[in-house]
Amino acid sequence: MTDSVLILRGLEELYPEIRFIERLRHCIETYPDLNWGDAMSRGQMSSKLWILHQLHMNDKTHLGRVAVCGGWVGILPRLLFDNVVIHTTHIHSMDIDLKVTIAAGELNSEYIIDDQFTSTLTNCHDVHYGNYDTIINTSCEHFSDFDHWWEKIPVGKFVVLQSNDFTEIKDHVDCVFSADELAVNAGLSELYFKGSLPCYGYTRYMIMGVK
Repeated sequence: MTDSVLILRGLEELYPEIRFIERLRHCIETYPDLNWGDAMSRGQMSSKLWILHQLHMNDKTHLGRVAVCGGWVGILPRLLFDNVVIHTTHIHSMDIDLKVTIAAGELNSEYIIDDQFTSTLTNCHDVHYGNYDTIINTSCEHFSDFDHWWEKIPVGKFVVLQSNDFTEIKDHVDCVFSADELAVNAGLSELYFKGSLPCYGYTRYMIMGVK
């Protein structure tokens, strides 16, 4: 048993009302080969909490049907569900890695039962986004053909986009080096927020608004 699992079991005793801790511990035990250390790192968590904060600050708390592109192990959907201010009717987490889509389903299992969450093995370039109200992509740096994906998003959709300048990672094939660059790449018709977040060795950039 890993130290992280033991710590989470202790936290479950201290905070039994926080279901996220129990679900996270279960997922780490069930899928120990996934990179939970990266998924739960300070940089990853701070960037996701940044989204929740800016949604609240910009009065964008009713998201409707949400598509999360590159949803990984489902941390962001879980945080959206557990936030008492933010409201969604359904969240669809998409990723091209089958193992992480299964883990995302486990992490958000009670919301699957209520038909509020789905996690699927999906190439985001193949999706028709007309049925979604909000599109969130926190992994723009992984999209080798951002323009092709961006063309799939209908005009008028509310979007949240994140990228970063962490070029040392092999899979980061489309980094940006400022929030302005990310905003220019997207060319939103309405820009509600644009900003930068230092993340322990790199900088994450975010914009939110209407395409």
